[in-house]
Amino acid sequence: MVCVSWNDAQAYVGWLNERTGGGWRLPSEAEWEYAARAGSETLYHFGDNASRLCDYGNVMDTTKFPNGNQWSESRVECEDGAAYPTRVGSYRPNALGLHDMHGNVWEWTEDCWNEGYAGAPTDGSAWDSGDCSRRVFRGGSWNNSPSYLRAAYRFRITTVSHGDTNGFRVARTLTP
Repeated sequence: MVCVSWNDAQAYVGWLNERTGGGWRLPSEAEWEYAARAGSETLYHFGDNASRLCDYGNVMDTTKFPNGNQWSESRVECEDGAAYPTRVGSYRPNALGLHDMHGNVWEWTEDCWNEGYAGAPTDGSAWDSGDCSRRVFRGGSWNNSPSYLRAAYRFRITTVSHGDTNGFRVARTLTP
């Protein structure tokens, strides 16, 4: 799903919880990075070689647009076959079986924006203080260069912003 604001994502989570009995939410920033890294300590879950991004996601690459144009700078020198957002699961998963952790669409997290990690929760929960009119985006999108696609890269955007680079995934808290 694209063109969704953080508020839209929250509305979906609310709807999903009503339908299923609860437990669904946006992941915290820490959970998102843990899932994206899949046990790695490299720039991307598969290593440091950006030219392999096309195996794992939809990124700014050498794929041509329908009009024949293509990205001219800051692109990844590979071809992923998609010029715009594409169906989830079109590329190889990471070691945890998760698809599209690098590229396709930015993913909303639950966390309020903070410039650094000083004072962040240490238990993996969402940071619910700071600038809560902006939330943390992770993963990069189909129109981003490699530096934005790193597992550690984080971005902030207002909760009402939406566009063809905005998406989300849900997490679930299981209760015993």
